[in-house]
Amino acid sequence: MLKTARSSVREFPKQFESVKNILRRVYPLYALAAFGSYGAQGALMESGEQHKFLPGILQHHCELLQAILLTMSRDEWGREPLTPVVMEALFDIVPRLSDTFFMQRVLEAEGLQNDEEAMVTCSPWSPRL
Repeated sequence: MLKTARSSVREFPKQFESVKNILRRVYPLYALAAFGSYGAQGALMESGEQHKFLPGILQHHCELLQAILLTMSRDEWGREPLTPVVMEALFDIVPRLSDTFFMQRVLEAEGLQNDEEAMVTCSPWSPRL
């Protein structure tokens, strides 16, 4: 797990820049709307069970994409239309970016002395050390 965490953290700047480059090419408000719309779609089965069409996409992924967009000035925004290739790239990269924040916590917990410290550090609700 530590190897995966290190790799994820190492790849973060490249993936972050990749998302920004996509938003510099295509009109980002369309990308954000499509990401949120398609990512949140689901159906209610006859059994009452909810079925998400893109189970790997959650609300916080949409919020992360919006946060990345907000780091860009309006003159950086792209103007091209969306394509399936662009959406596939965003659906692939954004969840990995989100996972990296957890992986950073795993690495921070690596040197801690006891389980209680590790649990507090790895918790998404704890303040950053």
